[in-house]
Amino acid sequence: MVLAGMLVVVPLVLAPQPAGAVGSWASVVPGDYFSCGIASGGAAYCWGVNDYGQLGNGTTTQQTVPTKVSGGLTFSNISVGDQHACGVTTTGAGYCWGRNQSGQLGINSTTTYTTPQLVSGGSTWTSITAGWASTCGVTTTTVGYCWGWNANGQGGTNNAPTDNPVPAAVSGSYAWSSIRAGYKNTCGITTSSIAYCWGYNDTGEVGDNTTTQRNVPTAVSGGLSFSKISTRSPFTICGVTTTNAAYCWGDNSSGQVGDNTTTQRLVPTAVSGGLSFASISVGYYGTCGVTTGNTGYCWGANNNGEIGDNTATERHVPTSVSGGLSFSSISRGTAHTCGITTANAAYCWGNNTNGQVGDGTTTGRYVPTAVSTTERAWSQISVGDSFACALTTTGVAYCWGLSIGADNGSGGPSYGALGNGTNAEPHFPTPVSGGLTFSSISAGKHHVCALTAAGAAYCWGNNNGGQVGDNTTTDRTAPTAVSGGLTFASISAGYYHTCGVTTAGAGYCWGGNPWGDLGDNTTVGKFVPTAISGGYTWSSVSASVNDTCGVTTTNVAYCWGGKLQRRSR
Repeated sequence: MVLAGMLVVVPLVLAPQPAGAVGSWASVVPGDYFSCGIASGGAAYCWGVNDYGQLGNGTTTQQTVPTKVSGGLTFSNISVGDQHACGVTTTGAGYCWGRNQSGQLGINSTTTYTTPQLVSGGSTWTSITAGWASTCGVTTTTVGYCWGWNANGQGGTNNAPTDNPVPAAVSGSYAWSSIRAGYKNTCGITTSSIAYCWGYNDTGEVGDNTTTQRNVPTAVSGGLSFSKISTRSPFTICGVTTTNAAYCWGDNSSGQVGDNTTTQRLVPTAVSGGLSFASISVGYYGTCGVTTGNTGYCWGANNNGEIGDNTATERHVPTSVSGGLSFSSISRGTAHTCGITTANAAYCWGNNTNGQVGDGTTTGRYVPTAVSTTERAWSQISVGDSFACALTTTGVAYCWGLSIGADNGSGGPSYGALGNGTNAEPHFPTPVSGGLTFSSISAGKHHVCALTAAGAAYCWGNNNGGQVGDNTTTDRTAPTAVSGGLTFASISAGYYHTCGVTTAGAGYCWGGNPWGDLGDNTTVGKFVPTAISGGYTWSSVSASVNDTCGVTTTNVAYCWGGKLQRRSR
């Protein structure tokens, strides 16, 4: 049974997927510490923070590179809110996913979902936009609907402060070409290019020369004809007229109106510079736009480099984005910005603490930085007790699953076998900490070992028998160098012990040794690599439960440990 407010994590099926390039991008939009985009083929990808499943991949694991949204849907447009996202498929079906505390997914519940959920009502949509905790859309019959949070009348349904868990028609019987959900307010443009706004109005964001809250669509002052409008800022609205002039109104505390002041504006105010804009996007405390000549400009707050001019200096007038790129669109988020070039390449810049820039790092960027366009191509995979680890073709290690002590029950200890520096147990491939690149990897019961290209051995996870090989019995949650400075050609992680062969063919084992698993003619555990007895030159050695087997360079096989001792009794 699903209860209101629950988080539903849909089981992820790791079916074989072709690896390779995402290709070119049709769109990319930044949200609140995450981003989403549509590849040219219509597949949706998201990346960044994922605490409420807003990446739509069936998990709540953060991703620093584009990760495909589950469901195999083909999207024509996508929109991201504060902690949820929505999209319209090429057949006009509406889907939303992520946080749902106010019913913003439109599925007649407040259950949070980590995969796309079909919006209730059976409407065919031309567009859907995700706001802070509300969502709005326009159907193919030009009817406007909003759902979710409505405390300030942002639903436009004249029933504030009651939330709407399913799409509710916007008041007024207008024919809409677009509706944009914002923070506490909403704006739309009719098919006759008239702009209306409604909801919260303390800083003049309705644009009707008052600060009075409006619970139904209210005409924006000035008699301008608008082609586009943007509402993502909490307190500022911007639009582009049918003659390509840019206007903004509302809060201007960071210069986001772009009129070279920080004065609040209650009516549409022309953006300085006389530029002709094709599109405009207002973010948390800043604004960006693309001119009819495909040049990108940003202005307003710049604490995290979201203007993209290689500074952190606040700008009160349009300032060109660095790099000389030719943009078809730019979208401003909370503290980062993303854009698509005319060559369909995606770039993001600004805050990157949760990987929302999508370049595979968490390093802040002050200039446009290319979004990763390659899905992970795997070279090898190794399965442990209730988890798995794999290497990409570039040697990056990822692990996922459970690393608890299964033999102690579900409440057993977490050993850190996923190597992410914590005891967290993500259900989706998550990078191993340390920034190392590996040539091979081996997962044991609750520990993992890997070799770098230079033959250095690292292990992590359960270490109760000394199987990590660092001369301790302390569990390790991140790759830890094996003691001894040996250069290994291969390594094998067993249940409670590890073995390896050096580049000179010498065999070493370490860890638990109750059945003579280490092959050193004792049953005493060893916390560092210990030479296998016999003086053989090995081509391979493989560690198992309480047994070990190896093959020499003369192709003779030897085994030792638990099973052999039991058989001899």
